[in-house]
Amino acid sequence: MITLSDYVVCAVFVLICYSASLPLILFWLTLMIGWIYHRATCQYWRKQSLKVELPEEEENNLIYLLCPVRNITSEQQTIIEEYVKHLESKGFQVHYPLRDVNQDDPTGMGICLAHAETMKKCGYVHIFWDGKSTGSHFDLGMAFMAHKPVYLVQSFTPDNEGKSYLKVIRKMEEWDMAELNNVCVP
Repeated sequence: MITLSDYVVCAVFVLICYSASLPLILFWLTLMIGWIYHRATCQYWRKQSLKVELPEEEENNLIYLLCPVRNITSEQQTIIEEYVKHLESKGFQVHYPLRDVNQDDPTGMGICLAHAETMKKCGYVHIFWDGKSTGSHFDLGMAFMAHKPVYLVQSFTPDNEGKSYLKVIRKMEEWDMAELNNVCVP
């Protein structure tokens, strides 16, 4: 991204070139080329550090299920468990928090750590969104930071006007939708 300081440096360079003799122009030209090279390589490495690495092959079939846990309704639980059975019948491993993590944790830190470890290993995040589920907000943040491909299976709460996490989820789906559709969406 070109910033205002880039324009200032270029303008100063042009002024120096017009007011200096030939050897000085060559000196400043060398400095300018070095500066441009430095800026280009810095941007290249910054972009490289943001690239998402795909999980290792044996972990690609692990799906992290982001869903309500603490205040889940029986209807929601039935829908989610049917989905888990469907994915597992297709050969996927599913991290279903209600089933796979001990929920008897006085502070919740153990639960967060268990979910963080699974989030690191998973290849995909499938979402049953309930905006009232505070744990889901935490898990969505982890998925966002890890740049995990997400798939919105169902929303249990309607979207609202303006900004919303549901809109963020839909944007996150666009990040890796082509790959996700080819691999693990039933």
